Amino acid sequence: MRNVKVGIHIKLDADIIEFVKARASEPNAAPYQTQINNALREFMEKGSPQGPERLAEAVAGRLLHDPAFIQSVRSKTRKRA
Repeated sequence: MRNVKVGIHIKLDADIIEFVKARASEPNAAPYQTQINNALREFMEKGSPQGPERLAEAVAGRLLHDPAFIQSVRSKTRKRA
């Protein structure tokens, strides 16, 4: 069943969708739905054995090294200034 795709309706925060769509627009990037699926699969397979705080630290650490995320934050910051 791993590769069987099932259509669902899910509501996610707008900034999450904006983030993955921005990453998907990069050259050779996976489509945004694939990125969401991959992130969910990683969480499902690896989980968070040390609790939600460790998961938050891991996600934050990855985001701080993600050029698309940094650019997204930069562009939002410029709009407010």
